Amino acid sequence: MDLKDLFSSRARVAVLEILYHHTHPLPLRHVSYLSGAELRSTQLVLAELHKERLVSRKRKRNRVLYEARRDAPGWE
Repeated sequence: MDLKDLFSSRARVAVLEILYHHTHPLPLRHVSYLSGAELRSTQLVLAELHKERLVSRKRKRNRVLYEARRDAPGWE
């Protein structure tokens, strides 16, 4: 079974992989660029992942940064 089988969207899988492999928080536009997904798709995926508590979100000046929550179930 592949990650793509568990999750419904390619953008979701790409965003999760990117955040999992980066140890520092990333801004929305950078996540979108790295994933190859449209900005709005990335924004929706990150909002959903934040709601599910798989991703943490923090403001730094005028940017919002996203980071994988390593303490969330499923990251082990």
